[in-house]
Amino acid sequence: MLMWQILLGISATYSQTTITGHVYEDKEPVFAANVFLAQHRCVNTITNEDGFFSIEVTDSLHTDTLIVSYLGYKDYKIPLTNWKEPCIISFTLSQSTTTLSEVVVIADPTASKEFAASQLDKTAIYMTPAAGADPLRAVALQPYSTSTEESANPQLRGSSSNYSRVVINGVPIKNPVRNQQLNSIGNFSLFSADIVGKEFVYPSNPPLEYGNSIGGIVALNTTENLSVKHETNLSLSLANAGIFHATQINDKSFIQVYGNRQMSEPYKWLNGSSLNYLDNFASTDGGLNFRTTLSNKSYINGYAYVVKESYRAECGMYNNLGMQDAKNLRNFDILNYRLHSSHGVLGVNAAWDMTNSNYYYGAISDTTRQRNVFVSASYKHYFPKGVTISIGADYEHNSYHYHGAYPTSIYEIENIVSAHYGKGNIDYNKYEAYTYAKWLIGDFILGASVREISQVGAKPRWSYQANVKYNLSRKSSLIASCGQYNALSLPNYFVRQVANATSRQMSVDWKSNLTARCEVSSAIYWKKESLPLYLLSDTGYQGVDNSILGIELSGKYTWSALEWSVSYSYLNARMKYQDKTFTSGNDFKHMAKLMMSYLNPKILNVSVSCLFRGGLPYTPIVSSNSVPLYANLNSERYNNYFTLDLSINRFFRIGKVGVVPFVTITNITNHANQQYLYYSRDYDQQFVKLYNKRLLYIGCSVRL
Repeated sequence: MLMWQILLGISATYSQTTITGHVYEDKEPVFAANVFLAQHRCVNTITNEDGFFSIEVTDSLHTDTLIVSYLGYKDYKIPLTNWKEPCIISFTLSQSTTTLSEVVVIADPTASKEFAASQLDKTAIYMTPAAGADPLRAVALQPYSTSTEESANPQLRGSSSNYSRVVINGVPIKNPVRNQQLNSIGNFSLFSADIVGKEFVYPSNPPLEYGNSIGGIVALNTTENLSVKHETNLSLSLANAGIFHATQINDKSFIQVYGNRQMSEPYKWLNGSSLNYLDNFASTDGGLNFRTTLSNKSYINGYAYVVKESYRAECGMYNNLGMQDAKNLRNFDILNYRLHSSHGVLGVNAAWDMTNSNYYYGAISDTTRQRNVFVSASYKHYFPKGVTISIGADYEHNSYHYHGAYPTSIYEIENIVSAHYGKGNIDYNKYEAYTYAKWLIGDFILGASVREISQVGAKPRWSYQANVKYNLSRKSSLIASCGQYNALSLPNYFVRQVANATSRQMSVDWKSNLTARCEVSSAIYWKKESLPLYLLSDTGYQGVDNSILGIELSGKYTWSALEWSVSYSYLNARMKYQDKTFTSGNDFKHMAKLMMSYLNPKILNVSVSCLFRGGLPYTPIVSSNSVPLYANLNSERYNNYFTLDLSINRFFRIGKVGVVPFVTITNITNHANQQYLYYSRDYDQQFVKLYNKRLLYIGCSVRL
């Protein structure tokens, strides 16, 4: 009752201005000019190859000053105090002229973005060191990422990537990566940075308007408008050939299309010694994003994606070392409708997701077909005095069908003779409804939400969450959050069932701009997760309570073309299993990240990133008769993990064509990072599988 009273009594609106513009040097577009607010440097972006930029400024920052900085020129400063409406601004750095043109007002249907830990756009994704222009890999380098895998799957603040939620245009996408079990080149997300307009990350206590998520949320929004009327990008590298094209069809519509062909032969040839376990990989994918304005108050956006991939690589598991061979075909389609009024926004989403996969390893010969249908509707209403309330509901149908040959025991994966034929179906429907409220009062932003999950044959489950953001000054802010969340585990090859998972969370985040060049942040968080885990037996999921305590410290300093950022995380994780307490499998204790970038388009762009973390715990097998005998749970640790990566690129303009050659070297020191253990046939010998050693990747991007 108290929560409903809060929800009915509070909520907020947080209006914003989107300023877009171009930066020129003697009528030539300027690439990588810095655009930021003088007193809030965390509100920043850089110009793309056409000199275009887009930056969001909330009304609370209207007294700040916009600065455009470019090497070799005096900073260009423009006060915001005289601006009453959003504008498009054109700069000419060599001349002191400012041109105001058409008015652009963008209404964002997302009510809770003020509580995001970070906001990235396409340019920020491209400029993130070692991210490879991947929207999800860019998240892995942020301070709140506690990723312990060389993967694009987001791991946020100690939670498993299995419980992170990736949402695009309001639609959740399960398993948002391709090459999911191939570690030769790392995992890639299913999304192209070229179609990403904004990316919001909620590493803990995410607002429930996005849905339930134990492990945090990464929310992607596709492009709202094109920076140029026509654009074509070509890319060619050791493992990929791709094309991207965007065109403005008319004043109301635009389309973006892209495609990639990935192949392993050149990549293996150059890095043979580091990829000796890899036989081959290949993939072909393509995407289309279409947006049309129906009126000055409504629009439709459609996004379709398809990928066909295969890989074959050596893998060790229990007492088997053999080739895993996988093939996968996936397609998802998303349709969004938005209707704006003077007092609110109505949103309707519909999505279809299909996956057909085949997997072969030892005695496993599996064929799986998955289908997912998602439909949702929401309405956000603006009330007087800074109050906003959002309501919504969604329906999700999941179908999971499999058949094939499977081992009689997980300890006999290699025994093809004893494998048995099996098949099964898992079909379930899920209904959810939520209310989210927000209130802007002085220097405070208050938010709260409640969400109900209903399934046929099961009791309704309730989730709730609350946030408070306090702007301590123009340069610093504090966010305090708490909540309880519910989620569902996904079936796997060994456990063909869906189980409930819950989490209670609390966090406090602080961020400040100490000077115009220096910003710092810190966070402390606590989570208690009740998870179904597959542990040391053939009996299916086991109930485990996982407690996580974490601390984050980070800082960034910018001077001219140089930028340094450093972060440190401490994580203490304990699990309770069968009334005993053990170290959790993600308890790495310490993680440090260092990134340094020198961005000078006239000379060279160089980025160096370094990551160190403590070794992860594991449970060794000490002997075996018919069934292996384990030591105490998570009683041993792998060695510490360390990697040093380098990225170099240079932007050239040949006439009207932009060319960017690049070189990336991962694990420069050739460090032997341990990934997992496997054993001999009788479990009397132990072997260690390593992550990739030093890898070299080269390529070139051409913008026509």
